[in-house]
This record gives sequence, structure tokens and C-alpha cells, in this order.
Amino acid sequence: MANPPIKEQPVYQPFTPPQAPTSNGNFSSGLVWAILTLIFCCNPLSIVSVVLSAIATGEFKSGDLESAQKHAKLSKIITIIAISLSVLSAIAFSMIPVDETTTTEEEIEQIDIDTE
Repeated sequence: MANPPIKEQPVYQPFTPPQAPTSNGNFSSGLVWAILTLIFCCNPLSIVSVVLSAIATGEFKSGDLESAQKHAKLSKIITIIAISLSVLSAIAFSMIPVDETTTTEEEIEQIDIDTE
């Protein structure tokens, strides 16, 4: 009885995910700053900044470095503008005088008498 021929088994190599291209170091899309600005400053411009950062991150991972850097830069500029506007509005609102006087019961009675 003859032995059946032995078939060669295919060689499997472990999967290695593609590496994102680097542009002279780490890529920063400004997503963290955009999200922090959105949470703490509650400025509508922060939404635009988060979207642009996400677009920049996606473009970087797909290998389009030029477009990713352009969107990341724009995102960072909008984040700075959003933070500046939030700080300026906080300063402006803190300058509005608050009337701390209270109306006494006698004044309320006098107002009631005058209106009758």
C-alpha cells in the first residue's frame, strides 16, 4: 500500500496593519483642544473645530498629508478664536453691574397703594 502524497500547507503570515505616514514627527490635528473647547467654553465655533480635526485625522490616516495639515491648521485657528471669544464674553459679562438692592415690604405696600 502506497502512502498518499503530502500536500504543502499554505504559510500564513500574521496581519500587520498599515502604518500611517509620518511628517517629521507626530501629527497633531488639535482634536483634544477642540473637544475641550467644546465642553468647557460651549462656543458654537468649537463644533466646526471638532469636525475639521476629525477630517484632518482621517486624511492623515489615509496618507493625504498636505490636506491633513491644512485642515489641522484651520482647526487650531478656529479653536483659538473660540477660546478668545469665550474669554472676552466672560470678561464682558462680568462687567455688567448687578443690582443688589432688595425691596422692603413698606416699598411693596407703597407701590400697591400707588397703582390703585
